[in-house]
Amino acid sequence: MTKKPNTATSDKQAAKKAVVKRAQAVPSVEALPNLDEEGLVRAIIETPKHSRNKYKYEPETGMFECAQALQGGLTFPIDFGFVPSTRAEDGDPLDVMILMDEPAFAGCLVHAKIIGVLEAQQTQEARTFRNDRLLGVHNKSVEYGEYESWHDVPKAVLKELELFFIMHNKTKGKVFEVIGWKGAAVAMQTLNKTRTNPK
Repeated sequence: MTKKPNTATSDKQAAKKAVVKRAQAVPSVEALPNLDEEGLVRAIIETPKHSRNKYKYEPETGMFECAQALQGGLTFPIDFGFVPSTRAEDGDPLDVMILMDEPAFAGCLVHAKIIGVLEAQQTQEARTFRNDRLLGVHNKSVEYGEYESWHDVPKAVLKELELFFIMHNKTKGKVFEVIGWKGAAVAMQTLNKTRTNPK
């Protein structure tokens, strides 16, 4: 007896293939150049400040997916995203945190002045690797526009960022260890080392 195909499953697979095909026709956000014409870093916001939902860019579809709801009452303390055309040790694009006057939205392109980097290492599934996060300021910011270094950021804000990533990773069974904060020069060295596109 011939088994009939599951039409519902076939329809879902066909729909997913159609979405992927349309996405492939559009240039990938991940393939944008790191820097703009003025030398500012391009940052793609995935999760806006104050969000309890964590959003993640999915290259396969070209969409920003709601990946999870944060546990323990946590919310993102800063606009969080990635630098396009980079690949960090965890296999994802290089993370970036952006100081902005108002929260952005998932998929927002921000031009940022990099003022430092939070150096850290992460352990999961018996593997330890570097998982640094650049710190930048939106180039149109009124409130933070005069910041030139991570030293200009209040210590309480820096500590809040450190504790957020420690606690967020802990809820997922991962260990996030802060190494320390470094300046803009080291931050740009970190970006250069992770570049997948020389431009």
